[in-house]
Amino acid sequence: MIEHVTFILSFFVLFFVLLLIYDMVSLYKRKREQKIDQRKKEKLIKLILKKDNKKIIQKLKSLSYLYVFCNMLEENLEIENETIQDIVSKKEYQTILLSLASIYQKKDDLEKAYYAYMLQFIQIEQKEIDHFLFHCVTSKSLYCQENALQAFYHSGNSDKVVEAYQIMSRQNINYGYKLVADGLSNFIGDKEELCKKLYERFDEFKEPFKIGFLTFFRQCKYDVKKELIERLKNPKNIEKEVEIEIIRYFSKVLDKKASIILLERLENNYYKDFEYDVVIIQTLANYPSPKTIKVLTKSLSNYNYYVRYNAAKSLKKMTDLKKITGLTDPFAIEMVQALISQEV
Repeated sequence: MIEHVTFILSFFVLFFVLLLIYDMVSLYKRKREQKIDQRKKEKLIKLILKKDNKKIIQKLKSLSYLYVFCNMLEENLEIENETIQDIVSKKEYQTILLSLASIYQKKDDLEKAYYAYMLQFIQIEQKEIDHFLFHCVTSKSLYCQENALQAFYHSGNSDKVVEAYQIMSRQNINYGYKLVADGLSNFIGDKEELCKKLYERFDEFKEPFKIGFLTFFRQCKYDVKKELIERLKNPKNIEKEVEIEIIRYFSKVLDKKASIILLERLENNYYKDFEYDVVIIQTLANYPSPKTIKVLTKSLSNYNYYVRYNAAKSLKKMTDLKKITGLTDPFAIEMVQALISQEV
């Protein structure tokens, strides 16, 4: 027994010693890498001050130097009372950076991603750059896709953003709708103009892109109420998740006609699908009225837990749950009492 305990203690002592050694080695490597990066940063600053264009190009052909250069751009380093972003925006430096496009075009996705990342800090209006970025959005690398799109968002050019998504959709690029919506929120140009152009070509896109665009419209409160109501009235060719996102749009961009349609569909069990019902109920929380309270109260007796729960939550936003009377369904009573007890 004592030998067994001694073995366990020895094992843990050895484990913690090895862990300590690992941490020390990792710390040493990090400090060493930081020193190397600092030296590279100093070299680049000297070359920029000397305006030694040939050597700058030579250095930036290396991913390690490009990585350091990107960090300099991100922190917008100041060199002799002028920021690095202002310095490289000058024509002579744009020519240098443009010459790198054809070089990085032939490299692997990781290196392309860094070059694309650099371009979000520098606006170079040249066909070669657009060609490079459009090539990157079709890459198998998510980093490559994302950095190229970020460069387009930071260009403020809505036409290029729309074209990038058209290319991705046509080539069936697997890109999540949340990435689409979050990315579009970074667009520095006229967001209303971007929304307009995206909606004009809405039907050209695959489902994830449509959902992302609708989420973006909702976030921006872009007014396409009439158009989306027409889509709700004629839902035959609408994908389920797209239709759900259209319903969710009206939770932020309020419209009486839309609320009437949603109330009727919930009351008449139009969709026969609890996922639709849950989103409708969540949306109707923003349309308080006696009719809404009546329909949501009826939904408290739905067979599905999530429908009942969301109906109770939505009712709680527009009325005192204690005032809801006439409930006979045990599930409805239980759900209302559960939410009332949360208030205590």
